Amino acid sequence: MRTKYATINAIFGIAFQVTNALINFVIRRVLVSSVGLDYLGVNGLFSNILQLLSLVESGFGVAIIYLLYKPIASNDEMQIAKYMNYYRKIYHIVAVVIFILGIAMIPFLKVIVKDNPFGDRDIIVFYLLFLANTVSSYFLAYKASFLNACQRQYYVSVISIIANVIFAGLKIFSLIVLKNYILYLAIIIINTVAINLIVSEVVNHKFAYLRKYKKLELDKDIQNKIKNDVKAVMYHKVGGYVLNGTDNIVITYFVGLASVGLYSNYYLIMSTVGLFLSQVFTAIVPGFGEIIAEDSVRKTNHIYDVFKTVYFLDFLLYGLCSCIMVGLMQPFMVLWLGNTEYKLDDLIMFLVVFNFYLGGMRQAPVSVKSAAGIFKQDRFSPVLEAIINIIVSVVLASKIGIAGVIIGTITSCICMPFWTGPYFVYRDLFHRNFGKYLLVSLQYMGVTAVGCFLCYKISGLFNYSGGVVRFILLSVTCVIVAIIYFLVVFLCSRERNKLMEHVRPIFKKLKNIKN
Repeated sequence: MRTKYATINAIFGIAFQVTNALINFVIRRVLVSSVGLDYLGVNGLFSNILQLLSLVESGFGVAIIYLLYKPIASNDEMQIAKYMNYYRKIYHIVAVVIFILGIAMIPFLKVIVKDNPFGDRDIIVFYLLFLANTVSSYFLAYKASFLNACQRQYYVSVISIIANVIFAGLKIFSLIVLKNYILYLAIIIINTVAINLIVSEVVNHKFAYLRKYKKLELDKDIQNKIKNDVKAVMYHKVGGYVLNGTDNIVITYFVGLASVGLYSNYYLIMSTVGLFLSQVFTAIVPGFGEIIAEDSVRKTNHIYDVFKTVYFLDFLLYGLCSCIMVGLMQPFMVLWLGNTEYKLDDLIMFLVVFNFYLGGMRQAPVSVKSAAGIFKQDRFSPVLEAIINIIVSVVLASKIGIAGVIIGTITSCICMPFWTGPYFVYRDLFHRNFGKYLLVSLQYMGVTAVGCFLCYKISGLFNYSGGVVRFILLSVTCVIVAIIYFLVVFLCSRERNKLMEHVRPIFKKLKNIKN
């Protein structure tokens, strides 16, 4: 039954991601062509600011959902209701606090947006609408999390797909026909509220006992445990925000809103590809957990061999995609947005792809680290990473602009999480020499760099303004060259053979299903 629901969730989850990605690309193109690049910069800037305010949540959702798994498995309705009542209470408090802090941020908008192209009144109205959308999501979003814990996430996916498609049409109408950005933001709020209301009704209908026991309270000792878990998660949330959520604020302050709009287009491509690839490693974590449990019983270290194979898969996925992105990203920008002026320098493109690669190569180590429960050892790493990122980004942004901000992110990643997490995994789980991991990582990085160079040179042979047909030809060429290159380099490698041992049974099962 778990496999059945996992498969259904995966299918509808992928459908949601594909739909959402297509909608985002279309909406961004319409934004740029109808109201201008500065409005796209507003989207990126205020999204970053509200991510900062969302740190108020501090991981309560993660801690509570984790504790829900056991009572859900045993169908303990009263205990489930207690957790959900506490969850609801916490999120209502979070919504109020975020609203108050959001209002308190208004005077600082003038400092962040120095060259304001809209005027003080309009920029405040835009910000308040973004704030309203964030605050409204907290009042009912905990019910969507509950469906996820129950392995019924497909309900949320289906509802979101239908609602997003309908409201995407309204958004496009408001931008193209009415050219009204405020109406566009209001439609976003209605979209968010509509999804949450429908999901809430589904939960109320499917799990009526939640309303029956809505006055039950969670035991104080469990509340204290949740608070202690939140403290451990908080370091990672704060560090993660500073690493990924401050770039647009720094760029706005030192370069301007329009530059945020340009950079956010590149970031959208990077994050969209990363979102699809990360699904592989999300599915792998439970498998790592089972292997670690078996090793502890049998006194073996099978997890190390499995990790090497998965790390090789990590490299293949992110290395291949990095090469292809180097070859296609700049031509795609011109094709997508319709003008070469929306294309940033090649240096920035290379830095964006390198940042994508570094983040991707952390997927396998982070997956096994999570499965092994290795959290406390590197709890201060995200904080140090955040400090390095802010210092380097601010110093370099004032000198070389957007490139300096990305270099700050890359530098902080290399200095801390790229090696700290794997170090503790090798020390405390594998009991192996960490130097082997570094050598393999450098080898993979070198192979990827050569592949990126090949695809970049191929891309240079095509005209950016060549149209759809030429872009398709370039895409096919880059993909074929990248795949052949990786096959030749690792044709007889041990990791490749191990990976194929795991892949062949999957293809056999798919063939049997087809037959």
